[in-house]
Amino acid sequence: MKTHNLANLKCLNQILQLNNICQCFLHLSVSMKDEYRDNMVISCGGMKKMKLLIDKMGISKKLLELCLLQSKSNNSIDEINIVESFWVGIWIGCFRFSHTAVVRLDEVLRQIFGWKRVASGTTFESFFKKFTPYLNHYLLN
Repeated sequence: MKTHNLANLKCLNQILQLNNICQCFLHLSVSMKDEYRDNMVISCGGMKKMKLLIDKMGISKKLLELCLLQSKSNNSIDEINIVESFWVGIWIGCFRFSHTAVVRLDEVLRQIFGWKRVASGTTFESFFKKFTPYLNHYLLN
């Protein structure tokens, strides 16, 4: 049981490190210009910029290269979408898996990131429990 908790913490640490990198690059991304349009508005208006930054830096492609754990279920959510929706939850202030329901209910965030389905707190827990110390070591090397 302790190894699963340690593995989850290591995995969360890695994702949080990527989150910190994204936030640093956000300040450096001067080339992004603001535009005003007649589209739907959400309280987390900076999420469009975060999506542009993720795309510009190629983070999703890098995650694909890592060969994250894929579920064998035909009803599973893509692992890249799980990680992205987890980041978005952190960026908007969710500090528990149960708080990520806010992301699931926000249709505008779903459109911005192009998600067909958004992971739930239970999905996040199941996803991160799969990471073992051995797998973390393998992914990092």
